[in-house]
Amino acid sequence: MPDIGTQKKHDRLLLISVSSIFIASFYFSLNLGGAGLMVPNASTIWIAATAMIAMGALMLLSSDEIELPRYWIWLGLLPIGLVLSGLFSDTFRPIQWALRVGYLLGGFLFFFLLFQYHLSRRGAESLLFLIALTSFLHSSVVLLQIYGGEWLYGWIPFKTGNEHIGGMFQQINLVASFAATGLCTSAYLMTTPGYRGRSTFYKIILYCNVALLMAIILHTGSRTGLLGAGIGLLLLVFARYRFLFRNKTTLVALLVALSAGVSFGNHLSQDTEKLEVKFQREGFENARLVVYRLSWELFLEKPFFGHGIGSFSRVFQEKRVAFQKEYPQAHLAPKMYSHPHNEILFWLVENGVVAVAGMIALMAATLLQLLSLGWQRGVAYAALILPVSLHVLVELPFYLSPLHWFIWLIILYLIHHHHTVFHANSMSSSARRFLSFSVITAALVLFVFFMHTLYSINRLARYAESGARDVAELARAAKNPALMDIGEAMLMSSLLYKDILTGHTNNATRFVDWAEEFVSHTPSPMALADLALAYAYLGKEKDAKRVIDAAVLIYPKSEMLIERKEQISAGTLIGDFRARHKRGRAESSASG
Repeated sequence: MPDIGTQKKHDRLLLISVSSIFIASFYFSLNLGGAGLMVPNASTIWIAATAMIAMGALMLLSSDEIELPRYWIWLGLLPIGLVLSGLFSDTFRPIQWALRVGYLLGGFLFFFLLFQYHLSRRGAESLLFLIALTSFLHSSVVLLQIYGGEWLYGWIPFKTGNEHIGGMFQQINLVASFAATGLCTSAYLMTTPGYRGRSTFYKIILYCNVALLMAIILHTGSRTGLLGAGIGLLLLVFARYRFLFRNKTTLVALLVALSAGVSFGNHLSQDTEKLEVKFQREGFENARLVVYRLSWELFLEKPFFGHGIGSFSRVFQEKRVAFQKEYPQAHLAPKMYSHPHNEILFWLVENGVVAVAGMIALMAATLLQLLSLGWQRGVAYAALILPVSLHVLVELPFYLSPLHWFIWLIILYLIHHHHTVFHANSMSSSARRFLSFSVITAALVLFVFFMHTLYSINRLARYAESGARDVAELARAAKNPALMDIGEAMLMSSLLYKDILTGHTNNATRFVDWAEEFVSHTPSPMALADLALAYAYLGKEKDAKRVIDAAVLIYPKSEMLIERKEQISAGTLIGDFRARHKRGRAESSASG
């Protein structure tokens, strides 16, 4: 263990590093939306996290001992299981596998390297305060979107109506679960032994946070956020009731802040009826239940290693065809499902029980650790990690937002940092120098990759928004591994449309070859529609009908596909396409 002076230095270094990740989450630029690295602040967050991981690795290499959580072997089974399941599954998409494994391994490197900072109790509370402060700032962005904030557009995401207010996350459930985490964190900090000695600013932020976050959660109308906040607060009251009854001023202040939040939330919006409708939906009218059922059946088909990383989009769309024939009233949206809205099911389908066994080991290790902390501290920590963990059961927060991923890992670290083990670092000096060089080199390579991803996101968005036709620039953006699927789809569709409008066939032929392979793993409605369009343009009516018939079987409620099928049957598809494009150009010229 380091001496007191070194520990304070480590505390400051850790807090500054984590602050850089939180600050990076407020970056915004024009984008197409989506998950993973499609959102700009995902790259900036990973840039900051990469710097922190590299710093932690260099600290570890220069130290004579390595600090690890007591159950480090159990916790390490999760990334090991994912790697093994990816290697042994029938479907293997190398780029998707590398990105998924990189995302997970990067997160767990971050988690394990946090232990090398040897955080003090005061430092742990300061780390939680950073989470509370960050949630306050993110919720303030939501307030700006609610009340206009036009003068900040370009710096924050655009508001497109109350249903689409998503803060910097650009997704409303992410706002809700993050707010619920911040709410529970604020309430927890108000019940810690060192709370009385904190500054007035510290206390004001926590009180304001409780009120604002409660209001934001109610405004979103998110069941995930409401359940996470409600259960989390109940757990905290159960764990801290003795403290609260001894410190009635704190209890009253907390209740006043919560009441103010409920009042403000009702003022922002009236979502009671919407919540009631959400809770009352049942049977096959709820698309999520259908998705869960089909996903479970897909898991049972290949339970051991799964269908392979990146396979869900393909196998689910294949599975839904027979189900929709049997249950035509089933409410499945006319879109491609790329995730079952449940992280455990997603892993079961793509990676099988081998990977999920690692997840179970992590949960078991964390439960044992919580039990070893005693019921007061253990239940309180459970309340902190609950909101995002609950979100994982109904959506994909870790892929939509790396900030949620790192917040969850930080709380997981705080749970496990109370009981640690130390191992001697017996690496030779030459090995340490080589690994230090490798760490710095890898960090620089990742910096370049994430910067190129930011550039590519912006280029793709500007291409889509402005209608520009700089195909060469689009082609450069499409080479980014993280954006390859959408980038290539935009590029190839653009070349196809150009051929149809100019009367050439070279690009249309290339498009058919590319699209047949693309829809074999990503059968999106637009890709299938464009493939049918290409076949029709090349005079291959039989192939065009084959593709559009298959597309309508998958997406029977897609008005776009139904219209395209009618146009193919009537032989008017190419003429209608050219006429529509001509009208679009005329309208664009008139508005310009």
